[in-house]
Amino acid sequence: WLTRARDLLHDEPGPQSLSDLAHRIGLHPIYIARAFRARFGCAVGEYVRSLRVERARRLLHHTRLPLSEIAARAGYSDQSHMTRDFRRAFDQSPAVYRRLTRGH
Repeated sequence: WLTRARDLLHDEPGPQSLSDLAHRIGLHPIYIARAFRARFGCAVGEYVRSLRVERARRLLHHTRLPLSEIAARAGYSDQSHMTRDFRRAFDQSPAVYRRLTRGH
């Protein structure tokens, strides 16, 4: 069931919360949270954030979509949240990353 839970997180749109994931799996959220951390080495929320920021990175690299559209497609509620997570993950803003990868 842990592999299924992880696979659900990769789906677009995936579960929107730990409670949603628990409902889809049919187990208690606390049980899922503990087992997920033990198996994958991070909290469910951390895993979801890493998936979102990676989706955003790919979209920045391969499209010319506006940052607000990339944020929405990557699963962020707004562009500022994406920018914060992106800086934390890659030590640069999404706009700088895009310029550097596009050679501008």
